[in-house]
Amino acid sequence: MPEEEVPVLKCLSFVDTPGVLSGDKQRVGRSYDFEGVMGWFAENADLVIVLFDPNKLDISDEFRRCLEALGKKSESKVRFVLNKAEKLDRFELARVFGALMWSLSKVINTPDSWPA
Repeated sequence: MPEEEVPVLKCLSFVDTPGVLSGDKQRVGRSYDFEGVMGWFAENADLVIVLFDPNKLDISDEFRRCLEALGKKSESKVRFVLNKAEKLDRFELARVFGALMWSLSKVINTPDSWPA
């Protein structure tokens, strides 16, 4: 079967960043300014998709700094996606969604965020 060309895909570029470090891995550090790079990509991107795994909802220090690096200029471009949500039953999905919103509210400064 021949591959069909999709014209709009010729105009798109996807960038998958390295995973955000957590726990002991944060102490090792990186050889470059990861948060700075994230901020640069966010400023130059049309859309930033942040994926969350239902089993890993904690926001590490590095992840918090990355979210902060997205900055006010880029906040309208950011979309949060709960990956693998289709594998959850509705009660587990409600629990995970609530936990994710709670974790994000401590990091993202919005009018409906709870005070830290």
